[in-house]
Amino acid sequence: VQRGGAIEGTDYYQTLGADLAMNAAGDVMAIGSARPVVIYRYEGAAPGAAGGDWVQLGGGIPAEDEGNDDSGSALSLSDDGMTVAVGAPLNDASSSYVFANRGSVRVLDYIDDAGWTQRGPDVNGRADKEEFGTRVALSGDGGTFIAGVRF
Repeated sequence: VQRGGAIEGTDYYQTLGADLAMNAAGDVMAIGSARPVVIYRYEGAAPGAAGGDWVQLGGGIPAEDEGNDDSGSALSLSDDGMTVAVGAPLNDASSSYVFANRGSVRVLDYIDDAGWTQRGPDVNGRADKEEFGTRVALSGDGGTFIAGVRF
């Protein structure tokens, strides 16, 4: 049974759904995209009941400074859905080489009045073409993440 209404992309080449993540209760989901990562919370009805819908939680999480870093192609949510790890494997991360693709991972927390707020600096790949952040996994409490590289 579908829960809530459909969520559709708004831009051409948005690649909405590049990666998906859901919290432990199934009421918060993160949707990766070439545009901002969007996170929704299911509101308005008890699980299994009709009438609820997905409501965007805070503003979208934009890509890094460059628009083609593949930010959001890897996502992971904490158990409560209030912390997200976002991989950007094509980020050039502190390299002077334009297509370095070192990659990076950001961890953000949802704070009611401030929206999605980055916790600490980006964690960057160390070598060109490493594509750090190709995969990410976040611990249940959101305190630890692991990330994979392409090779």
